[in-house]
Amino acid sequence: MSHKKSVKAIFFDFGGTLMDAESDKIAHQNMMKDIKTHYSISASEEDLLEIYQSQLFNNDMTIKEFAQSSSMQFKRLISLSFNAFRGILKEFNIEAKKTDMDWFNIIFLDNHIKYAQLVEGVWDVINQVKNKGCHCGIISDIDNDYQQKQFQSLELNGVFDSITTSEEVKVYKPGPCIFETAIDTHALTGVVLLKFKLRLSCIFLFLHFDVCLDNFFIYSNS
Repeated sequence: MSHKKSVKAIFFDFGGTLMDAESDKIAHQNMMKDIKTHYSISASEEDLLEIYQSQLFNNDMTIKEFAQSSSMQFKRLISLSFNAFRGILKEFNIEAKKTDMDWFNIIFLDNHIKYAQLVEGVWDVINQVKNKGCHCGIISDIDNDYQQKQFQSLELNGVFDSITTSEEVKVYKPGPCIFETAIDTHALTGVVLLKFKLRLSCIFLFLHFDVCLDNFFIYSNS
């Protein structure tokens, strides 16, 4: 599929697109290291991470379906992380108390602030999007408070024209509501939705050569 039309807006995902997935993995590995030390658990950090991720993600690393079931109330990602943490403690017959949840909340944020990094080349791409006069936005499965703190840490505050989060809309991707909200809120009418699978190298080529590739998420004139 090829498009050669004037582009109105480019929306980035955050985790795995702007934020390097490997750095996020390192943050999680260090969380497991903290848990192993804090509770004197004999299992390896790798085993703890496997338990943690199995509570959160499907095999393709999308959010577990129960988290966005229409029959259940929307849950913030941190609450799902709490459940995954409880799953680890339960595996080793440790009763999870409020003090444990409070402690986990601290190490969750601290490790992400310490280890999460932007993908190499992010600023070049963002600057080119802005120089093109495109609406530069975020659409992400992310909690609002975490987004604000992480953006501050990564010096992303004030960079984007819009930020649409799963917590704001109360639905996770690929639910259409989160995309529709981003469009409607910012009056981006007459647009076409292409695939949401951005690679920064593709965005760079698109901007540099003024051609539209179809393997990332972009809105263009219909």
